[in-house]
Order: sequence, then structure tokens, then C-alpha cells
Amino acid sequence: MKAAYINPFILSTLTVFDTMLDCPLTRGEPYMKKGVQPEEEITGIIGYSGHAEGCVVISLSLQLALRATSVLLEKQFTAVEQDVVDTVGELANMIAGQAKKHFEAFELRVTLPTVMTGKSHSIGYPKGVVAMCIPFDSAWGTIVVDFALKEV
Repeated sequence: MKAAYINPFILSTLTVFDTMLDCPLTRGEPYMKKGVQPEEEITGIIGYSGHAEGCVVISLSLQLALRATSVLLEKQFTAVEQDVVDTVGELANMIAGQAKKHFEAFELRVTLPTVMTGKSHSIGYPKGVVAMCIPFDSAWGTIVVDFALKEV
């Protein structure tokens, strides 16, 4: 997978968490995804279509999702509930939307995020594409961004 496809998602993730949450992230080493299960407990999935198709999966640890929701809504959250699901969906939407700006040549359309909880579900990656995973750490927990996009 080309760095030109991956770098916008790295920058978008860093920017959204720093700007919206005042939560700096430290990027880990990218790796190729093995399997179709999410890396963390709460997952936002954004689909892309146009001259390229695929998906981006934003997977947050439970503690990071709870803390991000608490900060954004100024209310303490200790368990997954609808506000937490909505927050993860909105974070996924912001990351995907920011990254999309770097892919204007592909005339991409972005779907609304789908959010799933737990690790027992499967992600529908495009056929023939192995997702690139980009892990991040923070004081609040971890996030992994899976990127699977192919030109059509």
C-alpha cells in the first residue's frame, strides 16, 4: 500500500485527537492486518467509494472511548452506552473526512460511520486487499486505524 494513501490517515488521526480532545497520540509501527476482527473494543467503520473503494476502521480501546466521550460531553461515562457509540462514530467521521481531502483525484464518497462494540464481529474489508494497521498510544488508551483502499 502506498504511503500517499496511509499518511493522510495518520495526520488526520493525530490532528483530530490533539485538536478536539487535547489528547496527543504517539504513533506506533504500521503492520499488515491478520484476520478480520477489530483490534480494540469499540470500532467505527467508514466506507469509501468512487475511483477508489474500501474502508477505514477506527478501533478504540474501551478506556479511550469512555474518556473521549467524557471530555467531549463534559459528563462522566463508565460503560458503553449510546453517547459513547455516537462519539466513536463522530471521531471516525472526522478522521475519515479530514483524510478524504487528500484524495480529491479519486472523487471519493464517504459513508456515514457504522459503530460496533466488542471484538467478536468481522470487518468486511475489500476482496483482495490486506488492511494496513496504524496503532497509536495515548495517556487515555489505544487506537488502531485500519486502512484498506484500492483503486478501481
